[in-house]
Amino acid sequence: MQTPAERLRWARERAGYDRAKDAVEAFGWKPSTYYGHENGDRKFDVETAKRYAEAFKVPWAWLVEGGEPPPDRPMPNASAPFAVPPISTRRIPVYGRAVGGVEGKFIFNGELIDTVMCPPGLENVPDAYAVFVSGESMSPRFRPGETVWVHPGRPPRRGDDVVVQLHVPDGDPPEGYIKEFVSWTPTRLVLRQFNPDREIEFEREQVKTVHVIVFSQKA
Repeated sequence: MQTPAERLRWARERAGYDRAKDAVEAFGWKPSTYYGHENGDRKFDVETAKRYAEAFKVPWAWLVEGGEPPPDRPMPNASAPFAVPPISTRRIPVYGRAVGGVEGKFIFNGELIDTVMCPPGLENVPDAYAVFVSGESMSPRFRPGETVWVHPGRPPRRGDDVVVQLHVPDGDPPEGYIKEFVSWTPTRLVLRQFNPDREIEFEREQVKTVHVIVFSQKA
């Protein structure tokens, strides 16, 4: 039977964080506390279990008590009736534009291309931005002409769609890619693209930012 520490480690790896350090940095936890919990040197209480469970998308009771592992199907997280959020008058800036090519690379040139409406959830995110998509590398998830909105402060989890910026030589604007987040490894960022369906890896030192896409809209 697994211990709570072993279940915590399993949940972290299942969520796409191959190293405990990656999860600690992503969620802002105190390293010594989390490492102690995962190594079994320290027990965690129910409130702490709930925090870990929310981050790793597993039931908190399973972390504490064990039993059957979490199912592959996500647990229900919404109930009716649904409240319709008010429409925001804020406009979100659009930077860079995806270009053609197998990898769907685009350039963050720092210039304002356009502004678009602010979707619910980004009203109070001052550095939110959007990107216009072209190219077929993420089809059918994202098609040419779509707009994607980005929350720079949200940590990526396995299966999230993300905008990745890479460091480039001095003087050149950052390169960007729209892909699906798979995991961080000790040396690489692992992503997935859909067309063709394959995994793509970048060296960790190449990666400038990984920002989560929270909303998209067809043209």
